[in-house]
Amino acid sequence: MNSVSSLLDGFGNLGLEIRRFELNDGDCALYAAEEFRKKLGFGYVVEGTIVLCAEREYELRQHTLCVWGGNTLDDVIGKSYDGRCVFLGITVNYEDIFNLVVDERKNLNRKATFLQVHHYLESFFHTIPASVTAQLLLGQLLKVPYKGRLGQMYREIKGMELILESMQQFFLQKEGCCEMCTMHTKCARVWQVMRDNLEHPMSIGELARTVGMSETSLKRAFRAMYGDSIFASFQRHRMCEARKLLEESSYSIAEVAYRVGYESPGHFSRAFSRYYGVSPTKCRRGEGDGIRH
Repeated sequence: MNSVSSLLDGFGNLGLEIRRFELNDGDCALYAAEEFRKKLGFGYVVEGTIVLCAEREYELRQHTLCVWGGNTLDDVIGKSYDGRCVFLGITVNYEDIFNLVVDERKNLNRKATFLQVHHYLESFFHTIPASVTAQLLLGQLLKVPYKGRLGQMYREIKGMELILESMQQFFLQKEGCCEMCTMHTKCARVWQVMRDNLEHPMSIGELARTVGMSETSLKRAFRAMYGDSIFASFQRHRMCEARKLLEESSYSIAEVAYRVGYESPGHFSRAFSRYYGVSPTKCRRGEGDGIRH
């Protein structure tokens, strides 16, 4: 079942409105066309993969940013791709953004030509891999440590920081920054390939060849983007999937081991116990109340 929750109502600075969409099945109307006559939309794929339909279809994977808007834009429809997807949408007043960058016009890149036009906004849709800064801000925005008015203020501040970071990535980066964007795209591709081949793990060399990078460059770029090594990220993901299978499926421990890429159930059990502090058997029995991570 699809669900939508409002994190910020749009009555503060820049008309900032934040919605969290959780998509599980079928189409979900994210935004109506008339909402974007005077607004810009920024989107963030928090989890899974989403297919956004905005005049045409765009498949966006985890850790992808997008920005869209325009007078001729159709309704924005979203649907999950192969399972659960979490998407964060932020909208702001176009007029406020136009005035905000008035002193930066000479620094805008080609994607930002729409910010030179005051009264008529052509429809557009751009995507880019999320920077490490954007990912950190997104995490802070989704895990607010305060309640009430202080929590609302915190969301607004973090939302504005996220908008500024997104504008920096989309509209203020010079063409010379494209190499970094390419690196981020390749790392995102590697992460997806790792997840798609969970039962048959690929070596770092194989992953590097998949995206045309050297092993050293890939390891350095991946750590910069995700804040951890390729192996640690993959291990965390496979242990999370293993725990989910143990708790929610009827697969035997051996079957769970194979499904997360272990040829030996014994090797899997030892790795699982080291990671969570309990054995797969105890986890299945529901004896993992003190489970780590």
